[in-house]
Amino acid sequence: MTDRYLFRLDGSHDNDEFFTLYSSSDCRVTYSGTPLKIGPGWIPDFLEIKVDNGGRDLAAILIELEAIRITALESSRKYLPEDPAAVIQAVIAYLGTVIAQCRGTADPRLPEVEKLLGRFSSAERILVSTAAGFRDSADLIEVLPLINQQTSPQPRGTTAPVREAQNFHLMGRRTLSREEANGLRRTIKILDAVVTGRDESGATYHSWLNLRVKPLHRSVTQQSSATPELHRLLSKPNDKGIQLDLDRLLEDVLSVWSQSPHLRPSKNQIATSIEEYLPLARSIRSHTPMRDVFRQARNILEKQTH
Repeated sequence: MTDRYLFRLDGSHDNDEFFTLYSSSDCRVTYSGTPLKIGPGWIPDFLEIKVDNGGRDLAAILIELEAIRITALESSRKYLPEDPAAVIQAVIAYLGTVIAQCRGTADPRLPEVEKLLGRFSSAERILVSTAAGFRDSADLIEVLPLINQQTSPQPRGTTAPVREAQNFHLMGRRTLSREEANGLRRTIKILDAVVTGRDESGATYHSWLNLRVKPLHRSVTQQSSATPELHRLLSKPNDKGIQLDLDRLLEDVLSVWSQSPHLRPSKNQIATSIEEYLPLARSIRSHTPMRDVFRQARNILEKQTH
């Protein structure tokens, strides 16, 4: 038996008929209203996720709709060169956002979406495909696996770093892997820009990260003895893991952000924001526009501070 989940990513009214036809009664969840960007800012019309073989096989299908066949094929095939692993990371981050929204609105679909997210950690194979369709038909014209993936199985354990991020809690003394440390470092840098009101940029993530002016680094370096764990995290080379006292790190972040003239989140709000944003931060790619990065981070913080 195949379990289907359908997410409407583009709210255009042109897609209403397809949504009605394609979201048949066998869909365990249908959800709309939250975009998912793939590649250089592209937003597919729909994301369909299929779960087979008792959860061992997953399929994520990016669906593009048009009124003309050739246009539909062109629209969907532009995703074929994308990195399947990066798409999976983006889908996982998207599901994390949906879960946060469901929690905030007491949405009854929350348990099903949480279960689906968990499938990405336990699946043995994950196939990412792109599909083309017409807006007035439930039949897809073409479904193709991404080029770099073909039909090969997804190696077991591929999504392990994401599972670690989803279960990350800012407490206790832990030895963080290189990936965990980089994700935490990235999370704090981005949230710091939002907290301090420096969240306006037309750059990509890669360009923003390489800016010479780094206020957080400068601030922490000037008071390294007052914020030792935060200083260690920010100054540690990106290719190494690190052991951190996460309780003290939280205190360090609180100390820095309590001086912000823009936002001053509480200790609990900081911990929750970092834990929720970490999976999203780890899905950012070098060409991701900072406007999108900051919008997601801003939404997380605003949810906690309002």
